[in-house]
Amino acid sequence: KMYKALKDFFWMYGYEADTLGSTGWSVSLASNATFVNHACSKEEQNVASPTHWYLDNDGNWENFNPVISRREVMATVLITSTRDIKAGEEILQDYSSMVENRDVHPEWDEFLAVDLCQKGVGDILT
Repeated sequence: KMYKALKDFFWMYGYEADTLGSTGWSVSLASNATFVNHACSKEEQNVASPTHWYLDNDGNWENFNPVISRREVMATVLITSTRDIKAGEEILQDYSSMVENRDVHPEWDEFLAVDLCQKGVGDILT
């Protein structure tokens, strides 16, 4: 029973941390992404990765930034608001890009569409 609760905790609040040099799943209270829920549509999303800082419209590295150049992978875990967020408003990001390899996690898209968007499972509540 404890194993299932721990697994559920990591599944709902965790993320794969291989981008940061680790392997497996992590939950971080220091990461603002831990407290962001899934936006079920682009209209709901109010935070996103700031790719406009460094990518052109074709997805190529365009703007030189010394910090991002040295820590290129770290840029992919940054998020910034896409509009003003009111006090008490839920912070929402599109989770679909968080899992790149659907072969490793084929259940990801169904989890987003059914569990999060239809059932609300895994929502971070305050």
